[in-house]
Amino acid sequence: MIAEYLPRFKAGKLSAQDMIEAILARVAEIDQLMTVQQALRKKLMDHIGWFKNQARRKQ
Repeated sequence: MIAEYLPRFKAGKLSAQDMIEAILARVAEIDQLMTVQQALRKKLMDHIGWFKNQARRKQ
């Protein structure tokens, strides 16, 4: 978590570049989570489409 880095940054033990790299790493993690969630969303929407198609066939 980025907040864990702040005390070391304020104490002068980390540079601004260190903070930027830590934040970019966190952004990459979030991007990966979003990719996984978007794939899951698509799969679920595909399931809904399949069930709607099944319901139309039975009418």
